[in-house]
Amino acid sequence: MSSTYSPDLRIQLMGPGDQAGTWGNTTNTNLGGIIENAIAGVQAVTVNSTAQALTYLYGAVDQSQGAVIELVTGSVSSAFSIFTPTAASKMYVVNNQTSWTATFYVSTVLGNTTPAGTGVAIPAGLTATIWTDGTNFYVQNSYLPGAVSTGGALNVNGAVTASNHIGAGTGLTGTAASLSIGGQAATVASISGNTISSSQVTTALGYTPPSTTGSGATGTWGINVSGNAATATNATTATNATNATNATNSTYASNPASGGSFITSSNIGSQSVSYASSAGSATTATNATNATNSTYATNPASGGSFITSSNIGSQSVNYASSAGSASTASTASTVSGGYVSSVNSAQGAVTVLSVGNAAQSWTNVLGSRALSTTYTNSTGQPIMVCATTQGSGTISIYGYVGGNLINWFNASGFGGAGTDVASTNLIVPNGVTYQVTSTNTLIAWWELR
Repeated sequence: MSSTYSPDLRIQLMGPGDQAGTWGNTTNTNLGGIIENAIAGVQAVTVNSTAQALTYLYGAVDQSQGAVIELVTGSVSSAFSIFTPTAASKMYVVNNQTSWTATFYVSTVLGNTTPAGTGVAIPAGLTATIWTDGTNFYVQNSYLPGAVSTGGALNVNGAVTASNHIGAGTGLTGTAASLSIGGQAATVASISGNTISSSQVTTALGYTPPSTTGSGATGTWGINVSGNAATATNATTATNATNATNATNSTYASNPASGGSFITSSNIGSQSVSYASSAGSATTATNATNATNSTYATNPASGGSFITSSNIGSQSVNYASSAGSASTASTASTVSGGYVSSVNSAQGAVTVLSVGNAAQSWTNVLGSRALSTTYTNSTGQPIMVCATTQGSGTISIYGYVGGNLINWFNASGFGGAGTDVASTNLIVPNGVTYQVTSTNTLIAWWELR
């Protein structure tokens, strides 16, 4: 029986009884040559063409099997493309030592230089880890789940998005195509050595932001107020003031609009609103969330009223009236969505429901799952995956998250009854891919989602 060859690394697979007396030589080539090259081999490739295919051999060591590809300048003098064997999946660490950008593609036909799918470009002088599924090339790591520390300069060729920038914020220099900082954005003293002026901020925003003293604000703003917010006068119509969280220790609210009254000694959520004093002309306030420890609710204007037909957490609270040390909330409204449940007619008491995400539960998804298939967590929250395979003799299972091997089991020497099992358990962040592979039979797949 003649030998065959594996599809990805072209390892010689001897037939039963073949190469009697010489099979050891073939085995040594397979293990000590081809497989070692694929795991730890470094292949130096001299680039002489703008479209160059890596060498490929059957049953022997070649360039396309190497774990690391070093691109060295030959006669090439511009950006170039490197082609790997068609339909062969492989991971590469590429060190581009040339002065031009190298783009890796898979060939449509073994040895040609026609792209079968999308490629990955590696700039001159840089190193990248890439992989192919036999058609397209991909960047190995598009997501890092933890903090990243660098001992030197961090060069960025594309957009940078930081969801939580914490720290002094000084010393940010250089040029990036796009820099987006969300979360706790700290002060950035300068960019490329030039201090950002107020006129530059106005030009970038397209409008003039309010100054630190509170002047210059026009239009509609979402404002978060914390600390000691003093003397808010003449706020005539505060509509759509959403997400005003934690407004603590406010001092003066004078001269309520005609017909106004205060909410006093009430409880909204777990936060006290006690003795609201002197709120000037505040007619309509919508979607105010947590107002804590406000002081003095006395002497409303004749006939005045305060919160009328307003929203707390998108729910209506109507006819909150009666200033003084105790208030009456009449016409009670039921509130949904995990916020205020009801407003009772007795002395402004408020009942609060709990707040939380919908409970997750274990779901049997075996009917819609298969081995060696990539899935994406699009539930909006992290999930847990538990998959089980069954076999005999040798059992194995491998779990991947975001293209990274996270959890695996591989053992041999079991009995031949076909009842040996192996499992992998994975936690998958929202928006990240996951995959389970095995040479055995998939018998269970559950997800906590």
